[in-house]
Amino acid sequence: MKKKQVKEAVAACAIRGIALASLLLALPGRLSAGEVWEDQRYVIKTWKVGDGLPFNRVEDVVQRRNGFVWVATLNGAARFDGVEFEPFNKRMFPMLPNNRVSKLHEDRAGNLFLGHATGHVTIREAEGFRVLDCPAEWTGRPVTGFREDETGSVWALAPGGRALLVARNGVPLQEPEPVDGDDLPKPVVRWEVVQERVVRIENEQVAEDRGETPWVIEEQPIVLLELANGDLAAGSTHGGAFILRHSGGEAVQITAAEGLASSTVLCLAEDAEGLLWVGTTSGLQLIRPVGFRQQRLGGTAWKFQAVRSIAPRRDGGVWIGTNKGNIWFMDEDGLGRIHPELHGETVRRALLEDSEGALWFNDDEGFLLRSNGRKLQKVMSAKKARERIWVLHEDRNGVLWAGGDKGLWNNAGGRWHLAFGSKRNVAQVRCMAEATDGTLWIGMEEGGLASLRDDRLTHYGRADGLPNEYVTALCIDKDADTLWIGSCGNGLAVLSHGRILEVPLGQLIVSHILDDGAGRLWVVGEHGVAVVDKAMARRAAGTGETIEVHVLFGKEDGFDAPIDIDAGLSTSCQGGAGCFWFAADRQVATFYPEAISLWSNSVPLRVTDAVVNESPIAVEGREKLGLAPGVNRLDIHFAALSHGTPTSLRFRCRMKGIGEEWIDLGSRRFATFQRLPPGSYRFELTAANRDGVWNREPLGLDINIQPHYWETWWFKTLCYSAGVGIVAFISLSIAERMSRKRLILAEQAKAVEQERTRIAMDIHDEIGSELTRMQLLCHKVQRTAATDGVARALAGIGEMDQVVRKLVFSLDEIVWVVSPGNDNVDNMVGYLAKYVSSYLRTTDIRPEIDLPLELPLTPVPGHVRHNLFLAVKEAVNNIVKHSDASKVVFSAAIADGRLTVRITDNGKGLDSFESERFKRGLRSMRRRMDIMKGQCDIRSNEGGGTTAEFMMPIPENIK
Repeated sequence: MKKKQVKEAVAACAIRGIALASLLLALPGRLSAGEVWEDQRYVIKTWKVGDGLPFNRVEDVVQRRNGFVWVATLNGAARFDGVEFEPFNKRMFPMLPNNRVSKLHEDRAGNLFLGHATGHVTIREAEGFRVLDCPAEWTGRPVTGFREDETGSVWALAPGGRALLVARNGVPLQEPEPVDGDDLPKPVVRWEVVQERVVRIENEQVAEDRGETPWVIEEQPIVLLELANGDLAAGSTHGGAFILRHSGGEAVQITAAEGLASSTVLCLAEDAEGLLWVGTTSGLQLIRPVGFRQQRLGGTAWKFQAVRSIAPRRDGGVWIGTNKGNIWFMDEDGLGRIHPELHGETVRRALLEDSEGALWFNDDEGFLLRSNGRKLQKVMSAKKARERIWVLHEDRNGVLWAGGDKGLWNNAGGRWHLAFGSKRNVAQVRCMAEATDGTLWIGMEEGGLASLRDDRLTHYGRADGLPNEYVTALCIDKDADTLWIGSCGNGLAVLSHGRILEVPLGQLIVSHILDDGAGRLWVVGEHGVAVVDKAMARRAAGTGETIEVHVLFGKEDGFDAPIDIDAGLSTSCQGGAGCFWFAADRQVATFYPEAISLWSNSVPLRVTDAVVNESPIAVEGREKLGLAPGVNRLDIHFAALSHGTPTSLRFRCRMKGIGEEWIDLGSRRFATFQRLPPGSYRFELTAANRDGVWNREPLGLDINIQPHYWETWWFKTLCYSAGVGIVAFISLSIAERMSRKRLILAEQAKAVEQERTRIAMDIHDEIGSELTRMQLLCHKVQRTAATDGVARALAGIGEMDQVVRKLVFSLDEIVWVVSPGNDNVDNMVGYLAKYVSSYLRTTDIRPEIDLPLELPLTPVPGHVRHNLFLAVKEAVNNIVKHSDASKVVFSAAIADGRLTVRITDNGKGLDSFESERFKRGLRSMRRRMDIMKGQCDIRSNEGGGTTAEFMMPIPENIK
């Protein structure tokens, strides 16, 4: 070809290229999915040394039957409960041969074997670890794996086809036996790479072919693991992890671009929840599939853009408005942009495709723009209405409504105008929803809620029960005559039968509400997308008790909830086929509600340890716990072995024996009890998984607290019996004392009565008789004086004088007996001496008194003084009448607690007292002394005369 022809051809191609480029700019453009988004269907969580992992290079991962995940590293093994790693190394367990653990295996009998990189084999036991006595020729090479047959025999494998029998029939061997690796039974079913194809071998035959290997480098170690759902996981040395679908299709590759810590995968494991654990050279990863599809928008075409609005598209997919003024459309085939000339700083807050196929969206520089194919029309110029539109809606009659800062607009009659503005208290409209009866509900930023029907506007505020006047979301219930209301600050509320009630959802900011038509609400809040049962929400409305959230998609799922209210509210919608679309920043997520089901699996719970009065106690594996007396504080720590979303788990516990009510622990993984008295208790624990489903059966631990000896039943019984006995004794003592007191009072009353009777008798006998005699003498003197003269009458006066003297003496005696001032020993003895002396002076007998210089002032009862006085009086009277004595000695002495009163005369002696009256007087004296618990002794003296002794206890001993 000539140069000229070449130049013409190049020029023609350039012209055609320029024309084609111009046409592409003028027509809607589409970019392939690979150019604009990264499809994310998995969430990857990573743990490294800084997170508690012993070493970043993870050699093996195993989940034991008890739910704990064990990790093997070259810096020891570790047990993981979803929150914390518990290390097991030589520093903590000196019996371990070293920290270089390369493989793990749990056999059918529940024995955990640890294979070391040095060839040693260790078995985990309840008390710790036990190192098996491997032969010398075995050690030195790393343990590369374990194999177990159907009988429970376990072999440790090493390079070069070497094997070691470490357990036989489920019983570990302390001295393992070397065997030839070729003699080991091969697995009946296994996955292998054969001729660059992934196949399943069953009975040494190819049973399934998953196709060609998806990794590029063929010559590399591959780890294969069949998952519970039938998929096949593959770990490569250079390409990361792969998921080969059992249903066919292209394999999913997971590399560092998707969040894998390293492309070098060393081991794979699947846990009881279907989660995939991946050990790499740079940490431990957990790969969890999410219940939605999420696209992270990227590529140069999406640079510096963020989603600010989203609306359903009639042809499938959604329309997307960005903060840079662009309008995009998205479906399964990719992402396209219309009107490339649209750009700038305009934020597309509102999008709507009407029933005629025209696309409406806001324009901050004007009012609204309408796109009908390639034609772009500005509805109203900025000069007429400079308005910021936030939401668009088309009613059943085809009338378009636009909500903005100035109020509510519509295009009734084919022309846009402000239907309701600030004069009607309508402004800052943020959301709209139309009921089945044609009522248009309007939510505003400051004006609360309003309804429009038949051109009649009704407002609802706090006075009507609206919890917050910043309304951000509205949703018409598809199953009932109900309006669901979302707010910024008070979460969710419901309007039903004319009443507005707050629904305690647990999320304070609600930006979107969608109804899936299956009895559930999809509520977007600050914690993520919550799937709420509508019937439960209605029952909880107005109660204040937070309702259970069945499903919550949040940051743990890699999902950022679209709650940027200031940037734009229209970032969620319902598309075709019942699909929900949610957009936030540079992410667009799609949910199919019918595919979302509750995770009904129970959360495995294990009590790990207890702390009693700050002293730890191992509890793991025990069903009963015995504690010593004096439990002031008991902390029970437990593990929840659900590793997918550990922070979303919730726990409750109760201590039966104290109360039957459940205690809400929230996400806390320990329970505390203070000052537990001795007795038997049962600690019960239950958990709710991420979907709010509680375990059907609680975990139980029986606890028995021993009592101190003073808290035992026998000691309490003894104390009770002693207390009853003491009370009975005191009661009886009090009763006896009261009885005695009553008796004493009765005796005192009787004594007083007797004393009064005695005094009356004495007065009657002594004074009365003498007064009568005195009266008779007076009459005699009167008669004598009248008949015989005064001289003869004077002789009777002397006799009267004697009677008066005797009367005075008797009265003095009575007064002395009853006078309280004489109630002591000294006065009593003094008076007796005075009486003896006075009485004897009227006779020819000479008295002598011999008394101590001092006598005690001990009180003496009146009846004691009276009886002793009468006894002394009787003795002196007998001496005067019968003894013919010329001298009487009266003496008194106190010795050995006894008072002795002695009367001695020098008369004829006791033999002269033979009269019957003397004998009666003697008996009277002794009887009186007996009353005072004393003695009366009358005897004749050797030198002549008689001695009368009256001996009595000292008065304080007399009752």
